[in-house]
Amino acid sequence: MTAGDSVQGLGHDRPSGHGRQLLGNSSLSSSLGNLAHVQDMVHLAQLEETTILDTLQERFTLGRIYTYVGTVLISVNPYEPLPLYTPAILDKYQAAGRGDVLPPHVFALASRAYADLVSEWRHQAMVISGESGAGKTEATKLVLEFLMERSARASRAISAASTSSPVSAARSSPSSLTSSPAAVGRRLEDQCMHANTVLEAFGNAKTLRNDNSSRFGKWVELAFDRQGRVNGALIRTYLLEKTRVVRAEAGERNYHAFYQHIVSKANSQTRKQSEACPYLTRSGVTKIEGTSDLEEHARLVEALDAFGVSEHERDAVATLLDAILHLGHVSFRAARIQDDTAVSDGCELADHASQSAVESASSLLGFEARHLERALCFRTIGTNPSNERISVPHKPQEAADSRDAMAMALYEGLFFWLVQKINETLDRDGHVAASSLEQGDKQRVGRSNGGGGGGGGGGGGGGGGGGSHSAPSIDAGGKHRFCGLLDIFGFEIFQVNHLEQLLINYCNETLQEFFNIECFKIEQAEYLAEGIDIAEVPFVDNSACLSMFCDRPKGILWMLDEEISTPGGSDGKLAEKLVRTHERHENFAMAKPKEGGATCFKVLHYAGDVVYDVTGMLERSRDKLPHDLESLTASSSASNSFVADVMRLRRVRRGLGEGGEMGSSATAAAAPSRSSISTSLANSKRSKNQSSIGVQFSRQLHGLMDRLRSTNAHFIKCLRSNAEKRPQLYDRDEMLHQLRYTGVLGLCQLRKLGYAVRFPFEVFVRNYRFLRSPHLSRSSERSGRWPACSRLVDDLIDAGYVTKIVVGKTKVFMKHDQHLALETALDELRVRAAFVIGRCAKHHVARARVMSYLLVHAALRSAKAARNLDAMESAVPKMEALPCGGHHLPQRKHSLEFLEVLRREAEVRAMLVDAISCRHHAMIEKALRAATQVGLTPETCVEVRNAHSVLDELEAEREARVNLDHLKALAESLRVSTRTANGPNRDVLSKLQRLYHESLDMQVAESLGCPGEYKDAGMVIHRAEQMLDAIDSVMNAAARGDCSELSDAIETAKDLGLTQQTDVVQAMSQLEEMDKTVKKPEEKEEDRARAESLRSSSRRASFSPEVKEKMTPRSLSNPDLPVPAKVGSMDRILKIASSSRWRIEKYRRLRLPETFARNSWMNKRRLMEGMLTFSPDVIPMSLLDLGERDNRAAVQLHKSLLAFTGVRKTTFPAACALDILQRGIESVELRDEILSQCCKNISLNSNHSVVSRTWVLLVYCICLFTPSVEFELYFLHFLIPFSHHQSWSAFSIFIQKELEQQLDMDERDLSELQYQRTLPRVEEVLSAMNEPDKWIERKMVECGWGWLLAERGGMMVR
Repeated sequence: MTAGDSVQGLGHDRPSGHGRQLLGNSSLSSSLGNLAHVQDMVHLAQLEETTILDTLQERFTLGRIYTYVGTVLISVNPYEPLPLYTPAILDKYQAAGRGDVLPPHVFALASRAYADLVSEWRHQAMVISGESGAGKTEATKLVLEFLMERSARASRAISAASTSSPVSAARSSPSSLTSSPAAVGRRLEDQCMHANTVLEAFGNAKTLRNDNSSRFGKWVELAFDRQGRVNGALIRTYLLEKTRVVRAEAGERNYHAFYQHIVSKANSQTRKQSEACPYLTRSGVTKIEGTSDLEEHARLVEALDAFGVSEHERDAVATLLDAILHLGHVSFRAARIQDDTAVSDGCELADHASQSAVESASSLLGFEARHLERALCFRTIGTNPSNERISVPHKPQEAADSRDAMAMALYEGLFFWLVQKINETLDRDGHVAASSLEQGDKQRVGRSNGGGGGGGGGGGGGGGGGGSHSAPSIDAGGKHRFCGLLDIFGFEIFQVNHLEQLLINYCNETLQEFFNIECFKIEQAEYLAEGIDIAEVPFVDNSACLSMFCDRPKGILWMLDEEISTPGGSDGKLAEKLVRTHERHENFAMAKPKEGGATCFKVLHYAGDVVYDVTGMLERSRDKLPHDLESLTASSSASNSFVADVMRLRRVRRGLGEGGEMGSSATAAAAPSRSSISTSLANSKRSKNQSSIGVQFSRQLHGLMDRLRSTNAHFIKCLRSNAEKRPQLYDRDEMLHQLRYTGVLGLCQLRKLGYAVRFPFEVFVRNYRFLRSPHLSRSSERSGRWPACSRLVDDLIDAGYVTKIVVGKTKVFMKHDQHLALETALDELRVRAAFVIGRCAKHHVARARVMSYLLVHAALRSAKAARNLDAMESAVPKMEALPCGGHHLPQRKHSLEFLEVLRREAEVRAMLVDAISCRHHAMIEKALRAATQVGLTPETCVEVRNAHSVLDELEAEREARVNLDHLKALAESLRVSTRTANGPNRDVLSKLQRLYHESLDMQVAESLGCPGEYKDAGMVIHRAEQMLDAIDSVMNAAARGDCSELSDAIETAKDLGLTQQTDVVQAMSQLEEMDKTVKKPEEKEEDRARAESLRSSSRRASFSPEVKEKMTPRSLSNPDLPVPAKVGSMDRILKIASSSRWRIEKYRRLRLPETFARNSWMNKRRLMEGMLTFSPDVIPMSLLDLGERDNRAAVQLHKSLLAFTGVRKTTFPAACALDILQRGIESVELRDEILSQCCKNISLNSNHSVVSRTWVLLVYCICLFTPSVEFELYFLHFLIPFSHHQSWSAFSIFIQKELEQQLDMDERDLSELQYQRTLPRVEEVLSAMNEPDKWIERKMVECGWGWLLAERGGMMVR
């Protein structure tokens, strides 16, 4: 096993209990058993298709879905959650350095990109590609999560450094704490994560291949500063699939936002009406298994709040979605339309339901119903103001097309509005725009050296650019650099493929060419130019296919654009022209009759052959809203300004599509006025130079590629393990097809033969000259010529740093492992040099300071020893002779302070004499404070000693009066409690006894003139003790069942007036029952034997000495009391646990608040006060006093707890819960810590979702392990108040019943029960997270405790 695969705690192997059976079409050979440990397939001995497939399959079997191919990361979609993304694993990859070797992971590649950006100060890009359903969206979210957490760590480090001393922390104002860089950065990082939630809701949908498929492309730019903190972000979107709004294919769904909006409606009638919309029901699928639309809607609302979307704006968004759904209910029928001159064929609304839908949609959009109806059923021609306008009726299908165009335009405008809202929030300061390259930088720049790959370090292993690596081009200027994330639609092949699939596949062709250029063409050309003998590796070159698409004037996209402008153009003519022009092209073929015939054509893509249907392609390419509807939306501002703003933004964005990038920030373009839009719409005609949507997208795509070429690109190739979306299934044919067309097979060969890292001579010598031998001259270093470089290479090889480096004509070439060895040696050398430099500097500074100190000390020593004011005044000016006047020395300040003290001593002595003579408390304290400030002590000043004596006398007198007042109040309170049904208050009695015997006596009371009050308190104490003894005697006699003893005890209680006390009343009832049933002696012996048996078998009969010491003397620690009977044991324990002495904050193993917050300079008081209450921040250390190793584990557990409950954003929360449960099972020391953290997460927490998930985790914990004997009563004390809680009673009762069930077992049965219970499945955890109320009801019923629910009237009603 390699070091990377054996890193403890990463959880890269599939856990036990989740074993998989390979269902592929080929079995693995037993001789290839070590392939699973190959992290980089470049290191395979045999680079063949079978070996590569076997390697990926073995790793897939063990849950290792990530593998390197040199600098490219391969990710195989497992279609099931794996424990690869817990906070512990995230922290390991963040803390790892460049030389650390960790297993391949998407976090490793993100770490490499981040390290390259900060160290080389260059733009970075993460290109995530693959087919639809390969996991691109999830990979993008994981990369974003890592970068945001890395940025937060940098912000925290800078904030901690700025407040590293107590002085600076004390000087920080409250306002500066709330607006610290760490706090501002954390908000921005959370907003970046929330952006995914919004875009997924409105831009993702379920398809046949993917339940969460992105139906648009996005390019996310994150701007970082020099310290590695994210300062802004910008999102550009591409080619939203609008047709899905009105037509979802069979087996697919519309966009998630519609379904999330519907389930959030409170009115069931409107909800059912929306659910019946043909736009949603036509595909036959409305639900996604394992996904709760209601939960997703709650997350969407939270995300919109993060971007400042007000409640009014959210209502406007919901109104717009409702309007689109109402449009879906509108249908048309053929009708004869009569006007002033003739009767013609037209259409009208089909029925009353359609009329009602038009009225509802019009009301929501701010139109008049008759205007919308006319715009749908008619079109206006001759719109020039000088001509007469003519209305032409629509056919039913034409009216339906206008209705669909209206719905698509509204949704597209809403999507643009949301993207703009996100960008305005994320890049409010323009940092992303500032990080853009200048015009001169848009040329191709050299690749950075820092190639990742190979073994892959956790801090950067496996990352790096996709192609060759040359000298870094560091731009020292500029405050920001960006890291771009490209998540764009995957290659698509459907039964019927239209314009959208044509453009999507053209985009993937372009990205594949970029990958080929980065990984093959540039690298092979550089080897040839440098004279490096490397065999040429074949690859799939798709440049000819791209030329067929975009070359003018015969490219498919340009021909489509030309056909739109040609009078009489049609889909059929377009198909004929395409066949006639490209029939001899190697990537073009005519469609066979069974594939569609004359209306179709076939393109031979790099990923497969696709047949495209040209039917409706011209209309889709125009993508134009009818003029009447466009004018209607422009005039809606009077009653619905939101609709007008959305549609105006859509028109502005589509205008930018001519020369800019669709989806970029619209803040640079001024929005035209509504009146000018209406006028231009009334007079506009399509000009010949107005491009189609295909040409617009081509220009946007070229702009994106220019952006990518200006960055250091890192590639993630996502592959589908099978086409059925089934977990634990590895389809070798499917995988082989993807490996071939993506170029991975060729890349393996090239990376094995080639050299991933290269430097120009001067850069190589400058970087590694410190490892040279002494004979390398300085002039040779500066020249950067071949001899100097060759000599340095020989020195490095002779020294054993590397084994092979190839020297070309202008550059030095090496493999990644050799480069990693050089970097490691260089880091070690820098560390040693830093120590030497630091040691010398410290020695010099310390020597100078010591000499100056000695001079000052010699001058002041005699003056201080004499403590004479005149001598001190003559000695202080001597410090002016020191360099800088001695202002840099602390002794100067001390001397001046000491001089001032001497000057004030005379004044202070006079103040002390006056205060003592007056015996005034405030005056004495003031004088003593002044004495302390000047350094007068009782040992050196007799006035101070006298003042302290007088002050002690005054303090004793005042304290005695306070204690006496407290004594009287407690005596009165105890006297009142003796008259209640509960009897004397034990806590009040204890306080009164302590005060009576310890703090006061009769002598003090007489000195204060209050002996009567003192005697009265003693009588009250005596009376209360008698009552409590009587009550205890009654309870003891009742527990023993001795009728005679019980009768005597009750009589004694009656004499003391306790006839109404609760325990006495119950004992009297018990005595009556006992009198009715007189048992025989042998029956009493049997009861006594049974009690003794229960006493010996009860698991909780033996408490630890510490627990016994803390129990009340009148409860379990009293040996005269028997152990409770089996039926009443839990009730008795609960009664004991209800006492306030079992509060969790009194647990002896709990850390002190001061210890808990000792490592924090900021918000220390808030940490101490909120130690046991909910906080969204990660705890600085464990709540309980644990060892160092368990302390670190406790912090990781709290991160997982926050991630599972939704406080911290994570991609797989269920994995965090399983991680917590697994650790609790494995480590006994951590069990009480886990339960304590859960209690903290519930206390004073108003977030219902977080609290419910924490209760779910508590139930799982108690089912798998129990609290320690010491912690049990504290834990039960926490549970008791929730037993009658409206929302959480079922959870609390379940845990109590589970503990009661375990109470009746001996240790062997309990251990066997817990051994039989295993970790829950991921699906069960997800179900409990989404529906905790129903889940706990099922658990109660399964355990036979459903009657408890019936007693309480069912579950909670909020």
